[in-house]
Amino acid sequence: MHYLKSLKQYGIFIAFIIICIFISNISSQFLTLSNWTIIFTQVAINAILAFGVTFVIITGGIDLSVGSIVAIAGVLAAILAKIEGGSLFLPILPPMMSREALTVDS
Repeated sequence: MHYLKSLKQYGIFIAFIIICIFISNISSQFLTLSNWTIIFTQVAINAILAFGVTFVIITGGIDLSVGSIVAIAGVLAAILAKIEGGSLFLPILPPMMSREALTVDS
């Protein structure tokens, strides 16, 4: 019984360790510092969003639109970044303002 409780509590961590061991046996590049830096850099944005959404859900509000709003803001920033001769603020400010415009308070 205690084993099942531990498996429920630490199951995802154990699965992560098993997957890391499996992939490191397949590829010698997996456990390198540069690979882990790339992985953590790519995970950082999703981790920050998940952290924020967690508090929204815990406090009783359900906001599942975060992913789509970030996607729209990212596409808008990419389009504006392609404009030649534009300032640094051109790809930054409009996506932030579009996020505010798309966010509806209940």
